[in-house]
Amino acid sequence: MTRGLYTAVLLLAALVTSDCSAQSWSAPPGKYQNYHEALSTNLEQAMTGPNWNDVPSNVTHRLAECASDLVIANVTPAQLQQLDAAARGQGGASPELVQQAEQQLKGAFPTSGRGDFSALQPYCPADIPTFQKYVRF
Repeated sequence: MTRGLYTAVLLLAALVTSDCSAQSWSAPPGKYQNYHEALSTNLEQAMTGPNWNDVPSNVTHRLAECASDLVIANVTPAQLQQLDAAARGQGGASPELVQQAEQQLKGAFPTSGRGDFSALQPYCPADIPTFQKYVRF
């Protein structure tokens, strides 16, 4: 994973876990409608800096949405209910579940091969050529 994208993922992890107590994670009530929104919003906001200056905002938005789709697709319905409730501030997601989601997110952006978006292919196949054109890592 390149430094820019790796930094974005780490920033997202810090944002998600910053509200994490020893027991669980929860966003402030009313901030997000669901976990997908929380994840994609924070990931998109973390895509800043020199590596992102030439990336159009619609591309970073689609990349954040697509990566969030991957994470959501890889949790069980019960886990998603827990994450959604936590994103709405109506409950807590366990540190283990947050870590599992973070690992899914990191898996979306491999450390080898510039432009390797193969993990995202099933979730946004039409966007892959655009990601390869603009995202420099």
